Amino acid sequence: MPRSTSNRNPTFSSASQALGDCPERRAPAVGSRRDPFAYALQALSVGLFFGGGVVVTLLWPVVRLLFGRARCAHYGPLVLQRLFRAFLAMGQGLGLFRVNWPDAHALAGMRGKVVVANHPGLLDAVFLLSEIPHASCVMRASLTRVPAFLGSAQLAGYIRNDRGAEMIRACVRKLRAGDNLLIFPEGTRTRHAEGVINRFKAGFALAAVASGAQVQSIFIDQSQPYFTQGLRVLEPVSIPVVLNIRLGEAFVPAPGESARDFAERVENYYRTTLCAPAHARKGAS
Repeated sequence: MPRSTSNRNPTFSSASQALGDCPERRAPAVGSRRDPFAYALQALSVGLFFGGGVVVTLLWPVVRLLFGRARCAHYGPLVLQRLFRAFLAMGQGLGLFRVNWPDAHALAGMRGKVVVANHPGLLDAVFLLSEIPHASCVMRASLTRVPAFLGSAQLAGYIRNDRGAEMIRACVRKLRAGDNLLIFPEGTRTRHAEGVINRFKAGFALAAVASGAQVQSIFIDQSQPYFTQGLRVLEPVSIPVVLNIRLGEAFVPAPGESARDFAERVENYYRTTLCAPAHARKGAS
């Protein structure tokens, strides 16, 4: 995967890039009609996703007691990856969504990298972690208090994002151990009213600078507002919900580059790439 050697562009103001400057990247429209079959599939997927998460939370203490913390830490991420793959297979088999990720195979063998992605929907982590090998994740702290997510986070040893320096140290430990670390730099799902993406937080850059890890970018394009920010969980959508996922450039911090400058460099890359014409985006990777 090529490494980016581009310098920070001092004339680019990431805060000023509005969604209006990227007309083809406007938020997907909400379905105007409720198709009974599509809505039943949505309800089923929501029930399986959240219900399955609650089951994992209830079973986690028993699993930890039977197998011990060390064994759970070793096998937990793999078990969760298999569960995510089963959920995706179910969703695609029923025709609820279709995931196109033609270059996912390029992730095989990847170790010790920070993986970053834009964050249009709640299921983004499910889509990505089903393919990223040896994966851990930095998780929004508030989600660890939700029964549907608590058990999965503990099973896979995910890192909470509210622990400051300890969070960065935990990230560095995992990266140096060869784990790949998934981080959504926006910190939450994209608020389309604010622009094509939210402002990036610097946590991923701090982890990369401190560990010397490469940062692999991933782009997610979602055709429908499925589990997106600001909408009801069961907002009607047209099915299938199509997700196009692709790998972008890989970045390394330049010598002497601060974490904040590195984060802005990666953010600017996302903004300019997401705002590029469709034919240019296809050839960017």
